Amino acid sequence: MAKYDPLENYLIQTNDKLEEVVLSFAQIESIIGATLPPDAYNPSGTWWRNTNDAKRPQAKAWLSAGWKIAATNQAEKRVRFIRQ
Repeated sequence: MAKYDPLENYLIQTNDKLEEVVLSFAQIESIIGATLPPDAYNPSGTWWRNTNDAKRPQAKAWLSAGWKIAATNQAEKRVRFIRQ
């Protein structure tokens, strides 16, 4: 199992009626059972880009689940996912 597979599974299993999900970084860490890398906490927010390539397995997880990042709030350490 890849590190971000649990996040992909979580998003896949999210209620079909929800068009938006907001998760804290801590919730994501709980879901994946690991600490997010320092880049995820970087104010530039580039780690959270919706780029599906081999260098971004985290993005592959949410994009494969049918979601994308709509916004990040680095100050509050939260991410807003929306359905694609």
